[in-house]
Amino acid sequence: MQALFGELIGDWVHIEEAMIDFLDLLLYPDADAKLEINKKSRGFSPGQQIFRPLGSNGARVKVMSALLRFFPGNDRRKNDPSYEAVISEFQSLTNLRNDYLHGLWWTKANGAVYLQTENVEISIFNRKRPIPKKDFEIFLKRCSALRRTIDALELKEYRASDERRAELAKFRHR
Repeated sequence: MQALFGELIGDWVHIEEAMIDFLDLLLYPDADAKLEINKKSRGFSPGQQIFRPLGSNGARVKVMSALLRFFPGNDRRKNDPSYEAVISEFQSLTNLRNDYLHGLWWTKANGAVYLQTENVEISIFNRKRPIPKKDFEIFLKRCSALRRTIDALELKEYRASDERRAELAKFRHR
């Protein structure tokens, strides 16, 4: 359990890095614009500059949701359920991660592990509940799946830009 807990905490930074890539997707109308800005910013992506100073993942989720819903550059993306699903899964995983990281842990003599989560609404801790090893394994699998989804969305964006360039090239050569 300790090794899985360490993996869970250690892997979280990779989720946040993937979410920076996702935020970059939401900031640019297409991959060509992203590439051009990244050249000019010398590798310091605007997504990174926005994501890091936001002190909580809740604030980050609000920014990403607003960009998806209201930024005109995302008109085609807001109709793709994958983008909302990424934001929703990130929020869900954040909530679980916070429970794991900020909860009170109990280990019994028989090896059973219990978690007592904080109830911020009434400033007390909830009742202890058993945490099987499987819960951590599922969390880690969900994290991996989220990263794969973001990678697939990035690839889709680059392919769409390639298709737009190819389409424009047809008209230039006429």
